[in-house]
Amino acid sequence: MNEIPAGVPEAAPWSMFAGTLGRGSVLASVVFFVIALLAMVAARRISKLDKIGVVSFVLGCVSLFVAFGALTALFVRDQFQYQYVWSHSDTTTSLAYKVASVWTAQEGSFLLWGCGSAVFALLALAGTGAYKRGFVGVYSLFLACIGGILAYETPFENHNA
Repeated sequence: MNEIPAGVPEAAPWSMFAGTLGRGSVLASVVFFVIALLAMVAARRISKLDKIGVVSFVLGCVSLFVAFGALTALFVRDQFQYQYVWSHSDTTTSLAYKVASVWTAQEGSFLLWGCGSAVFALLALAGTGAYKRGFVGVYSLFLACIGGILAYETPFENHNA
């Protein structure tokens, strides 16, 4: 029933890895942001948790960037086994429009918003001073919500799933 018809090429192994990496990175970002939030809340009593919270926050941001990179690679290389790529790209589309196609719908747009917010957060983090605990806590909650939406409405849904 799930046999590939004659003449239809099989998915490249790297693309299946990229999709799994993207989906895993989204899930990892949620976990990292929740850890950062909990660490910052608990840091009021145990000050050593501040560092764990900041490191977890940075790792969550990096995870979002990895997911965005994986999705962009799937678009650029025309990996149509993913529903999102199939719905929003074409083999005749030029490279600039393929990259722009990454954020043409809700899933990619949320990923772009998450990455943009993560860039802002990382740039602002150095200047937060005494407010670092609150900044990381609130921003972690916000980005965990964005990541949760991305985990539910994933752009890495495979046609065969």
